[in-house]
Amino acid sequence: MRSKEENFDEMSIEEVDALIMKVQNEIAQCIDIKRRINKHKMMTKKSKNKKLAPIEAELQIMRQRLAFLEQIKDAKIPFYEKLPKDSPFYKHYMHLLHSQKIE
Repeated sequence: MRSKEENFDEMSIEEVDALIMKVQNEIAQCIDIKRRINKHKMMTKKSKNKKLAPIEAELQIMRQRLAFLEQIKDAKIPFYEKLPKDSPFYKHYMHLLHSQKIE
C-alpha cells in the first residue's frame, strides 16, 4: 500500500489533511464499487461474496489508516486550538501568549 516509510513527525497538519482526504476518496470509491456489485442482479450470492471479499478487506485497511491519520492530526493540533473560541480559558491563554510575544 505505501511505497515508502512515512515520517509523520515532520509532516504539517495540512499534509496530514491531504492524506486524510486521499484515504476518504479511496474509501468512497470502494463503497461505490461495492454498491455496484451488490446492485448486479444476475450474480449469485456466492459470486458476489467472492468479488466483495477483497473490497471489504481493503475497506477495513483504509478505515484503520483513516483512524490512524485522524489521531496523528489530533496530536499535532495544539490543545488551545481545540477549545471553543468564546471560552474564558481560551481568551486568557491567548492573551498570555500575546503578552509573552510582546515581551
